[in-house]
Amino acid sequence: MNLLARAEHWYGAGAHADDFTLINVDLAIGAALYRGGQLISGAHGIASEFGHTKIMPDIGRPCFCGAKGCLQAYCSIHSIIEQSCERLGRQMPSHEVMNPCFDGLMAEYAAAEIDIRTVLEQASHYLGIAVANHITMQDPEAVIIIGPPVARMDELRGAFFTALEQNTFPALRRRTRLHFKPRDQGAYARGAAAMVLEHVYAAS
Repeated sequence: MNLLARAEHWYGAGAHADDFTLINVDLAIGAALYRGGQLISGAHGIASEFGHTKIMPDIGRPCFCGAKGCLQAYCSIHSIIEQSCERLGRQMPSHEVMNPCFDGLMAEYAAAEIDIRTVLEQASHYLGIAVANHITMQDPEAVIIIGPPVARMDELRGAFFTALEQNTFPALRRRTRLHFKPRDQGAYARGAAAMVLEHVYAAS
C-alpha cells in the first residue's frame, strides 16, 4: 500500500495534493494516507487498516481477522467471490485463481448469465458509507480508489454515490475530490522508484 501511495504522490492523481487517501480494493482492502505531503502511519508503525473498519458490527459476516462486519467482508474481491459462490451454489476457488475467477464472474454478470447484482450493489453501498465516514473524520483533499470497477459500473454507480452523499458531512463532500483508477501493476515499480527518490531528497 505504501508503494502504491508513493506512486500516486509522485506520478499520479496525488501529485498535486499534500493530503490524500489511497484505497486499494483487491483480494483484501488496504489504504494509505498522505498528510502534509508525508506518508503517515500510526503510533505502532501500522498503516491504515481501512478494510477492518466495521460496517455491520457484531452481526455482520465473519472476517478472517476474527471480527464480524468488517468492510473487507463485504467489499473485497475475496468477499464478492465468496458471496457470489454462496448465491450460485458454486465451490469457492483457491486463492491462486481468485483474480481470474472474479474477472469471469464479472463477465458472466455483464452477459446476464448470472445474477449477482445484490452482492455487487451491497459492496458498492458499503464502500460508499466507508469512504463517507473516512472523509468526515479525516477531511482529505482527495480520495483515490484503485481496484475493480464495481463503483464505476453504470448500474452500480448510484449505490456508491447515494451512500456517499447521504453519509458524508455536507460541508466536506463537495470539497473532496474522488478519483477511480484501474489496477496497474506498474504502480509498484513506480512506488519503489519514488521511495528511492524520497531518500535521496531527504539526504540532500
